[in-house]
Amino acid sequence: MLWQQFHSSVLARQGQGCFMGNEIDAEHYIVFDEVDDITDHDEVMPASDEPNGLHPIRMLIVDDEPEMHHVTRFALRNFRFNGQPLEYLSAYSASEAEQMLAANDDIALILLDVVMETDEAGLQLVRVIREDLRNTLVRIILRTGQPGQAPEHRIIVDYDINDYKSKDELTADRLMTAVHIAIRTYRQLQAIERSRRGLEKIVAASSSLFEQRSMSEFVQGVVWQIQSLVEYADGAMLCALAEPAADHDVHSLRVIAGTRQYESLRGHRVETVAPEAALPLIQKALASRTHCSGEAGSVFVFDTYSHTASLVYLHGRLPLHPIDRQLLEFFCGKVAIGFDNVYLFEQLSYSNRHDTLTGLLNRTTFLDLLNSRLRFLAERSDREEGEGIGVVVIGLDRFKDINQDLGYEVGDQVLAALAGRLRAWLDDEDVACRLVGDLFGLLMGVVESPVALAELCEDLRLALCQPLQVGNVEVIPTLSLGYTFVASDRDPAYVVLADAEQAMVSAKRFGGFRSEMAPPRHAVVPATSGRVGLLRDLSYALERDEFHLRYQPIVHSASRKLAGFEALLRWQHPIRGLVAPERFIDIAESTRLIVPIGNWVIRTALQQIRRWNELASDGGRFLLSVNVSARQLMTGELLDELTHWLDAAAVDPGLLKLEVTESLLMEDFERAEQMLARIKALGVQLALDDFGTGFSSLSYLHRFAFDSLKLDRIFVQSMLENRQTLQIVKSVIALAQSLNIETIAEGVETEAQATLLQGLGCDYFQGFLFGRPLAVEVATERVCEIGRRLVS
Repeated sequence: MLWQQFHSSVLARQGQGCFMGNEIDAEHYIVFDEVDDITDHDEVMPASDEPNGLHPIRMLIVDDEPEMHHVTRFALRNFRFNGQPLEYLSAYSASEAEQMLAANDDIALILLDVVMETDEAGLQLVRVIREDLRNTLVRIILRTGQPGQAPEHRIIVDYDINDYKSKDELTADRLMTAVHIAIRTYRQLQAIERSRRGLEKIVAASSSLFEQRSMSEFVQGVVWQIQSLVEYADGAMLCALAEPAADHDVHSLRVIAGTRQYESLRGHRVETVAPEAALPLIQKALASRTHCSGEAGSVFVFDTYSHTASLVYLHGRLPLHPIDRQLLEFFCGKVAIGFDNVYLFEQLSYSNRHDTLTGLLNRTTFLDLLNSRLRFLAERSDREEGEGIGVVVIGLDRFKDINQDLGYEVGDQVLAALAGRLRAWLDDEDVACRLVGDLFGLLMGVVESPVALAELCEDLRLALCQPLQVGNVEVIPTLSLGYTFVASDRDPAYVVLADAEQAMVSAKRFGGFRSEMAPPRHAVVPATSGRVGLLRDLSYALERDEFHLRYQPIVHSASRKLAGFEALLRWQHPIRGLVAPERFIDIAESTRLIVPIGNWVIRTALQQIRRWNELASDGGRFLLSVNVSARQLMTGELLDELTHWLDAAAVDPGLLKLEVTESLLMEDFERAEQMLARIKALGVQLALDDFGTGFSSLSYLHRFAFDSLKLDRIFVQSMLENRQTLQIVKSVIALAQSLNIETIAEGVETEAQATLLQGLGCDYFQGFLFGRPLAVEVATERVCEIGRRLVS
């Protein structure tokens, strides 16, 4: 009908010059005031300058008849959607429309002719828009001049369109109604899509932000995410109080992250860099802990449980879409949790690295830095001859007297004051810590010589011993210093620190108020006895390659043929000589030293398994048993490392047998059960060592899937003389057989013992009768000579 109205108006103009307004039914006919209205149009009709500054809504007209473009524009010339005008784009074919749609993703509505290049060109374009261009937002109204060509119901069902109308039935009112409904639907879908994208950004941002553990990195990320969330290109500034405060005030805020003009202003007070007009807005948001907006900008507050005042100020007036505002408020709620987490993490991290009373580093962190400094010292190629680093331990003389006479509160204040003096005395490369109690540590940078270090320590002692005013009390502290000069990384950090601490103790022993230097480490003869000296040597025995393995044969009871070996750890100290396992194993067990030592044993054993099984002349399988400590198993790292070692050695897991003791299981039964089950799942065999010496042995056999059970040598060596012991041995072997568990008798030293055990059904023997622990070369010779298939 629009097309008919268009022709009627043109004919009327040609015959009469113009229409009279009362001659036309305004509901059904379009009246053109000037011929130019329908003849002089560009491809794209730009939006007129609206007084309210609202952006126009873009509509694409797709029709191969130019007249339909003109008449449609005229019919909608006064159309407004919530005050917004239309901006028209024109395409005269489906292919041209596809190109325009690919280049413009903000088109809200398409008036699309069905029949153009082909009878179904319009319908095919709908498919392209939805499937190829993946544009699900744009609304489509199909128009056709051939209404009977395709049933309206089928088109509506098969194609994602808003409406399907014949051109001759679209009056001006109907067209406006259809366009209004389509644009309203577009806006609703646009709001849904905006919300979806915003929520996706918030989820992604939350995942990214919550990985941060540094407050500066976290807040900078918050600024960038807000900028992305609202697609805001102007400056932004995140401000936060460094510590929780009861009275939040704009004067206490500092910039800690920003973009554009604020990016280089970190640390500045907000009141000195923000627009003056923005300060009342920021103060209002801060005081009310609510989001605020005004002419000067927008402020979003992060309401944290820690009550740390933190907010984002968006510079300048920002016309936020209601959905953007809701998303920002939701995002701020999520970020507030992040602020609390990062703040808590920084507090915990600080506490883990620092002493609470003095603010100095703690002992653990000091040792880490000392180790790093020692490595750096060894790697320096430009070091002058004779240079080194100084390590100092400072002890307060008669500190107990201060605590007893003046009280512990005064004692704490004295320690804090001394820490402040020590911090002030430090050079740029120096590091100080509180070791424990009244002891402080100091790591000096490069020192020219031991003489120079002695002079520095004496200057330090005199500087720290000046009178202290603590409240109404004057305290004159006296200090003892022990120091050591280090020119290489020969010794680990804790050994160097121990030397300096021992020198400090020596200084106190001679009356205090003096400095003493520790003797050079290479001049000290290691102690030949004592757990402290043994621990010191044990700490770097692995690094100095002082460990080796001995291999004790395990044989089949019936054939007496070699079945495998047990790997036994030995320590050959350069001065102490061969250190008996009973002397150092318990020391290693009581520290973490057993973990790297135990790991080395397993790695070495796996390499040896591979070599032996390659040497076996008939393809025999040689098992190797290794003891595992409780601490090594409970670290939780063994499983992953064991998997890696097995792959690296290319060894069948079934050729490795890990032996655990009853005492290990008793330490943490549930955790041990989980760990051993996971190790068993790798294919590694398990053996219960020293069976019968504990009180819960039988319950372990039911709970753990052991492959082997080792009879302790105590039972084996006394069973011939003691009938009660013999009965225990019989019971254990019978029990193992009923559970399909192999038995290995340890400490078999006589043929009589072997004969008796064989008769009772014991599967394997281990003991001096069949071989003492052998060096790797001797054990390898036996493997090559025997070359028989072994039973797994």
